[in-house]
Amino acid sequence: MYAMAQDSPESAGAVWARRIGFFQNAHAKRLRDAELGLDDDEDDEDALVTCWPSMGTFLLLRALGHIFPVTDKRHYVVTPCLLHLGEIVAHTPITTTYDLIMGTLCSGLLLEYTKAAQRIVPEALGFLVSWKFPRSQHGSRVWSAHNPDPARYSLQQRQQV
Repeated sequence: MYAMAQDSPESAGAVWARRIGFFQNAHAKRLRDAELGLDDDEDDEDALVTCWPSMGTFLLLRALGHIFPVTDKRHYVVTPCLLHLGEIVAHTPITTTYDLIMGTLCSGLLLEYTKAAQRIVPEALGFLVSWKFPRSQHGSRVWSAHNPDPARYSLQQRQQV
């Protein structure tokens, strides 16, 4: 893939940009389906239903950083990828252990891509803080990157003691 991208960067960029668009549309559909309670495979009750990207999608997004420069401020392929990863980390609910693992991997990938450019990704940092302070005090089994402020959470926890 790297050699093909070096031989024809315009074509490779167009293909990757279109693929990222497919990833964004698929993620939006999974979020809508999860919100409506729809399941792709209703026959199998033990099927893993998740809004997070598959491991194959994650590996493609990871390979993208080795093909295109992640240090460019406005790259026509990498910037949409970073925005998509940020959207995934910020808006996708965590309901299973697999979701927690994929969220941690996506957050790590965001941090890896932005470290060389010396940028900060608040979505990744917010995710990593949010699963450390889950919404267990409300009795909810669903975790999200939109948890209460950890300082406020600690204050509430101290007041209950």
